[in-house]
Amino acid sequence: MSDVNEHGHVSGGVYLPPDSFHAARWSGGRVTDLGASPFDRSNPYALNDRG
Repeated sequence: MSDVNEHGHVSGGVYLPPDSFHAARWSGGRVTDLGASPFDRSNPYALNDRG
């Protein structure tokens, strides 16, 4: 987990085998993959109140 906003949305990361790590957002019981760089890695650092 990286951050939680006022609406309960959570930012963090998900591991995707065999060797990828993508930033993600959890909201309302759903996980949204936020994508990654050309090297197939991304890291979330903060989350605003707009999600």
